[in-house]
Amino acid sequence: MTISGIKSNARQALKGNFRVAASKAFLVMVITFLNLFVLAGPLALGSADFYLSLFRGDKKTFEKAIDNGFRDFKRSFTVALIITGFNLALMLPFAIIAYFLPLAYVNSPNTVMFGVSPRLMYFFVTIVLPSTGIATYFLLTWLLVRTQFTYHIMIDNPELSARQCVKKSFELTDGRVGWLIRYNLSFILWEIGAIFTLGLLALYVQPYMSASNAGLYLKLISNQENQKI
Repeated sequence: MTISGIKSNARQALKGNFRVAASKAFLVMVITFLNLFVLAGPLALGSADFYLSLFRGDKKTFEKAIDNGFRDFKRSFTVALIITGFNLALMLPFAIIAYFLPLAYVNSPNTVMFGVSPRLMYFFVTIVLPSTGIATYFLLTWLLVRTQFTYHIMIDNPELSARQCVKKSFELTDGRVGWLIRYNLSFILWEIGAIFTLGLLALYVQPYMSASNAGLYLKLISNQENQKI
């Protein structure tokens, strides 16, 4: 299982389906821009259903896949809440430090604050704050990788609760975090290009990444099943 092989399979799966996939990408971009969080879970579930169908040969229509996502609204919305809650919990320490430390230092740079000397406060602002930011970034990346296949798992396991699907994603990615981070980083230039084109390139990048994720998920569960035999 190589990164290039996963991407090649994704491009193959998108042949003849790119227009539909780009339309879905545009819809997701609009929802994200409008910050309609309540729709994020059902759309992500419908998206996972659509791209899995490309690999499995049934090729569901975009409308059917999205409809399936909204039919499972409770679970998909709950998953979105759980993952968002994890993200906020990881960001909270950095947010507190980022708000209070610079504010206190700028207002009274030569005054002892909270029992901390100015020199030590300067250390916190220049060293601890950036270090906490970097640590938070890596923790968020770790969380992204560990929950990356939650919606795909929901499609294959309708009997599982939202919490169980998140847990199963953690199990599926166990021992593969480093490889998955490298896999996600392999799209970084595409994502940068999407930013510089004001989202225009995202109409290609988002379907490409989503198809790759679906193909990778199928590879991982196949490997997991073979290990059980």
